[in-house]
Amino acid sequence: MGGNGVFCLISGAAIFAIGLFILFRNFRSKRHFLFFLECLTLSVWLFFYSAMYFEKDPNRALFFARCGFMGIVFIPIFSYHFYLLFLGIRDRISTVLMYGLGAFFLTISHTQYIYRNLKPYPWGYYPLGGSIYPAFVLFFVLIFLRGLWLLYSALRREKDRSSFTYNQLKYLFLAF
Repeated sequence: MGGNGVFCLISGAAIFAIGLFILFRNFRSKRHFLFFLECLTLSVWLFFYSAMYFEKDPNRALFFARCGFMGIVFIPIFSYHFYLLFLGIRDRISTVLMYGLGAFFLTISHTQYIYRNLKPYPWGYYPLGGSIYPAFVLFFVLIFLRGLWLLYSALRREKDRSSFTYNQLKYLFLAF
């Protein structure tokens, strides 16, 4: 029952350490800061899901799942914002809209609208989505796909120009 919890805990700690490493390489860089925030949100999700997998009490496990969702909310937002910054694209409208929707989902993260209950499995509990959860999944997927499209488009434009920039884009695209 604890295997998933251990994996999440180790992964969360490693991702957080990578984020700190990048942040301290240049703590004044907006890109480094956004990368750190991305790592932080991933770590929050993984740490709380680890606690959920270890928890025997379903009420506490649901609490940990909902706390983990608070990290999940900002994963696509920080990724997309990082892409915009990396590519030098200014898109204030979509950025404000994303953060606004993220704040909305964060506000309702501890209600039955996001996770209505848990389902027990041999490896631990797992949350069941509430009535607004499908809208969040759509939000998550659309932002993530839009960010990948921006990276892919930039990658195609740079293919014959600068090998350094092309390689940076290629590795970023593959990483995310």
